[in-house]
Amino acid sequence: MSWLPLKDEGNSLFARGNYQAALEKYTEAINATTGNDEEDKVAVLYANRAACRLNLKRYHDAATDAKKATQLDPGYSKAWGRLATAMSALSSYSGSINAWEKAIETLKSKDEKSFSAPEAKQLQQYQEGLQAAKLAAGGASQPVRGINIPGRHGQLPWDRALSMRAELMAQGINGLPSSAWVILGAYDEFRSGVDIMKSGGRVQTPRGLMYQGHTKAIEGITNGIMRDERVFVIDDPSFPDKLRDQMIFECQATKAWETEGPEAIKEDALRRQRQNGWADVRPALAMTIRGWILRAFLESHAKHNHALAVEMTTNALEVLEWGRSTWRTVAKSDRGVIFSDTFTRCVRSHRLQYMMKECVDTASKRSPLQSAERLNEIKSEADAIIREIGDHPLDKSQEYDPGFVLSFVVYPRAAALAIKGYCHKELVKTKTLRGVEEIRDHFTNAGNCYLEAAVSYPEDDEQHIWFLHCAVDNYFQAGAPIKLTLPMLEGIRTASEKVKKIWEYSALAMQGRDQVVRDALGMEEEIKGLLRQGRYTLEDSVCPERS
Repeated sequence: MSWLPLKDEGNSLFARGNYQAALEKYTEAINATTGNDEEDKVAVLYANRAACRLNLKRYHDAATDAKKATQLDPGYSKAWGRLATAMSALSSYSGSINAWEKAIETLKSKDEKSFSAPEAKQLQQYQEGLQAAKLAAGGASQPVRGINIPGRHGQLPWDRALSMRAELMAQGINGLPSSAWVILGAYDEFRSGVDIMKSGGRVQTPRGLMYQGHTKAIEGITNGIMRDERVFVIDDPSFPDKLRDQMIFECQATKAWETEGPEAIKEDALRRQRQNGWADVRPALAMTIRGWILRAFLESHAKHNHALAVEMTTNALEVLEWGRSTWRTVAKSDRGVIFSDTFTRCVRSHRLQYMMKECVDTASKRSPLQSAERLNEIKSEADAIIREIGDHPLDKSQEYDPGFVLSFVVYPRAAALAIKGYCHKELVKTKTLRGVEEIRDHFTNAGNCYLEAAVSYPEDDEQHIWFLHCAVDNYFQAGAPIKLTLPMLEGIRTASEKVKKIWEYSALAMQGRDQVVRDALGMEEEIKGLLRQGRYTLEDSVCPERS
């Protein structure tokens, strides 16, 4: 059998921890069996490739391979165990429970008295996995909380921005940039999606209980999140259940890929496009990508599972980049908006944020060198986004509303700059730098990045004053002169009232934004007092004590 030597090579590579190379060997072996009478005998190859993908944290592709292995050999307990592991990692706990039960059932099909020591240990692992999945499923059934739940009816940012709509329209597209444009555009999209979602529901029919509704809800909700994620609000206890039902309904209506990974989707999308045309594959791809975007957002913000959010957005980008290359000459009206520069950019921007959050959460588990490597990786991705925005400006022949420009050009660039600033600051903590000068350079670079991010945002956006504050902190650490930091403190003061006009009640306000403003006012007053007393000049550096 020509595939056996390839399988053995894969096993050897896997044993040495070279999972990517092992994956490629198993793929070669699978290709060697395709189309002949050996194809139904090689469940082990798919199960082994699933193990590689589990170790590479490519859980969707791992689930696809493990599922294929169980289809080829329904009695293969290891394949069921790997499918269960992948489904748990994807927070698909009902699927994980079912797979664990199958793993236990198939393993127990032989007499337990004749179990070898490894098989007995395997059974124990499967039973522990089943219990963990059941516990996780119980936790997942609780209402989603903590995502900008409103506390002041009529006073939230979009309410304030709505009251400014007439004023903004009167100023026109050439008026002063305002975050009201951003939140209005995001709110209009998000609310349209929510309204469509709420119009649907389960109804009793002669064929039983069925869901009746309309598509485009997930499109509106994800468009809102991509324009400005701060617009996401849960205003109804039934919202999570309705959102889940809507996701299932739209996946079925568009024939989207619900559990498959990028590799399987790319292969199947080509086949479906050739056989059935764009009317079949375009909505399926759009729903699959938007489903990943929405799930990544919820995993990160509601469950703090940032690693899974990174994987889902990475999956989305893999399919998007592949589609942009494969169908680069296909009209946008055929392949769909998801392959546009601005859409792909927003997915990259979201992934960058999840990468940073995952880095923060796992910092204590890394060595200083590992932390430095991860921070530099994130910083490189931020640089790539900034370059991409510069290399792909908006089409000058088209007219865009200010909210679109801010959401899809200005804000992604500003967010990338802020994350670069964070990476420079955190690199100092890794203690991998050489000497005082290098430390000072990183604080200075952090200050520069935060300052550029701050001034990119409109003055009435809360992120403007937040990142001015971050810039001041890092410039102080770098020993910057007062003449550089004092104008920033003054800027926080002058912008704070503009910010409150829209963002008085926001998630960031609840996280201490207003204390930052009070700190800045205190610093400004203290520094000016020291200057009046002649104790310092504008050329001096000073870090006043905080109250």
